[in-house]
Amino acid sequence: FYWNRAEWSGKPTLKIVTHWTHPGKEGEPVPVQVYTNAPAAELFLNGESLGKKETDARESSVRWDAVYAPGELRVEACFEDGTRLTDTVRTAGEAKELRLTLENPGVRKNGRDTAIVSASLVDADGNRLPDAPEHLIRFSVKRGGRFLCVGSPNKWDHEPWQIPQIHLFENRAQVCAECGAQSDELEIEAVCEGYPPAVITIRKEAAEAVPEVPETDNPYLYQWRVSPTVVNQPDPDLDAMHRNPDFADWRLFEVGRGNPNCFAGLYPRPPQDTVTVPPESAYAVHMIRTRVPGRGESGGRLQLCFEKFEGAGKVVIFGENARVEAVKEDYRSTPFIVDAEELKPGDEVEVWAVLKANSNFCGICRPVCWQYV
Repeated sequence: FYWNRAEWSGKPTLKIVTHWTHPGKEGEPVPVQVYTNAPAAELFLNGESLGKKETDARESSVRWDAVYAPGELRVEACFEDGTRLTDTVRTAGEAKELRLTLENPGVRKNGRDTAIVSASLVDADGNRLPDAPEHLIRFSVKRGGRFLCVGSPNKWDHEPWQIPQIHLFENRAQVCAECGAQSDELEIEAVCEGYPPAVITIRKEAAEAVPEVPETDNPYLYQWRVSPTVVNQPDPDLDAMHRNPDFADWRLFEVGRGNPNCFAGLYPRPPQDTVTVPPESAYAVHMIRTRVPGRGESGGRLQLCFEKFEGAGKVVIFGENARVEAVKEDYRSTPFIVDAEELKPGDEVEVWAVLKANSNFCGICRPVCWQYV
């Protein structure tokens, strides 16, 4: 971020991107990297100058090899327009508390601005530790907005970002919250075991509410659960599974995103006109909870459309006052339409689909949506 800002934005930029907490390296040279678009910069360690260096214009950076000693590292620079900037890092001690920091000051009270808040462990003087154990951080928006998502620098973290908790990575975690238009303040709390809860109160800037198009029902069914592959077993009883659901070993996947979690099967593909049940079978069960959308002005007959249903099988929709079932006997990859006229708009329903493979895989491979025709 700071390299891009120094290289491309034209804004005066000066940032030490090296931390200064290296226990056990006292007396050893430690590289110090500074990103800046100033002509030159001067580095100080505990008030003593380590020299002034010209900026490498090709890299927008300056580098020193400083002999490590705990304390304060400070860089100063004067820009061509006369602006003077200083940046400082300090040696961090033992973690004492969790601290929340607003990354984008100036969020507005318009119902749509997003506050980006970072969480880190700091020492008794407020210095952020360069690293810390991967504690679990739980966030909650107390008032003035709603939770949107979490994030961290850990690209290997595959936990859902839609739930308000995440593990620290390199002592960093973030939460994003939407600023409501009804309150002047946004309050966010973070909890980490072993430390007092951290609370940040953000004062919103006055602004007019953003005009919105009236919300409509989303007809697409994206986030499904899929069971482990069931091999050489009788057809799954979807009614029994609906009555006593157990999703302990199931996975989440998004239809149409190329996610392999929806694929199953162990058999070579038969001729395309084969529709008989093979002597051995592999099944995958798919399930989603959703709401039947409104008819709108066009009206028509309600259907649930699977754009691509790979394998034989059946679909059962459990509604509040109705049960809909449709069977597909053909193993070929074809669209599959379920007549759902018995369901009422607005009803909460569960859609269960069992797919049987006698090919190299079976699955719901393309979008699924409600439609009125």
